[in-house]
Amino acid sequence: MAEIRNLDIRHKGVVAVGTDGSEAATRAVSYAASEAVTRGSKLLIVHSWFIPNFGYGSAYVAPINEIEIAAQEVVDKAVEGTKTAFPGLEIEGRLLEGTPGVRLIEVADTEADIVVIGTRGHGSFTSLLLGSVSAYVLHHSKIPVLLIRPEPSH
Repeated sequence: MAEIRNLDIRHKGVVAVGTDGSEAATRAVSYAASEAVTRGSKLLIVHSWFIPNFGYGSAYVAPINEIEIAAQEVVDKAVEGTKTAFPGLEIEGRLLEGTPGVRLIEVADTEADIVVIGTRGHGSFTSLLLGSVSAYVLHHSKIPVLLIRPEPSH
């Protein structure tokens, strides 16, 4: 059964996709790029990172910087791989700080026409469940959400 909510249907010319560098996310990025080409849209690749708040002090500055650098590498790798596979496609990579699902829909809801995200199936029962980020995006986004399932295992 389809669920109709307050969808924002203004055309913005952007397909947004969330990535964490995983195989499922890489598949979603590729699908989102194909969708952007079909629509004649720009592709926005989003990755977000965060450090749980547990009262850290200056002793954590270096590790936090290293985490941010590693997070930027996730974005850069996704952008470069997509540029190679889809030459001519306009692509923007964006690194955000904060909870992944929340940050992805904040950006997607204001800047994109559709948001694409991968899911992770881990077996017969758990494959029925979405990852926490994809579930959050699916239930909170104001724009259409396209969930990309993992490749079926043989």
